[in-house]
Amino acid sequence: PPPPPSTTWRSAENGRIRESNLDSSVNFPELASSVTLVQDALNRLGEFSQRARLKGTGFLEVVARDFAYSLTRIYIGGLLLKHASWPKASPADIYSAQRWCEQDLCPVDMADRAGAYNAEAVSMDTTLVYEGSPLLLKGKL
Repeated sequence: PPPPPSTTWRSAENGRIRESNLDSSVNFPELASSVTLVQDALNRLGEFSQRARLKGTGFLEVVARDFAYSLTRIYIGGLLLKHASWPKASPADIYSAQRWCEQDLCPVDMADRAGAYNAEAVSMDTTLVYEGSPLLLKGKL
């Protein structure tokens, strides 16, 4: 039978869901909360993806970098957990996985919920970056 959802790593690859176990990480009590944090971040990224799809391509262009950062942080967390559950892992390996997973692994979701991608915020960000630029003054942005 397949493992329970709490011990499964899900990632999108080529439009399919690919699963690989984090069972070995869950077997270490000191890694269990980190596994939960990675799974929670992955779930939040999936939920964000569903919301983003409804907002169109312009929105996706605005959030692309933060989405990539989120995906990367989650992936690194999974790799660190897998390494920390290796039989020859050192206490430093375990600690580095724990520390990595303590950060916000899905900043795109948090920024979206905070309104960082609404039209006003995007306009202000553009002004912040291009203030005084001839492109902004000529209305080309």
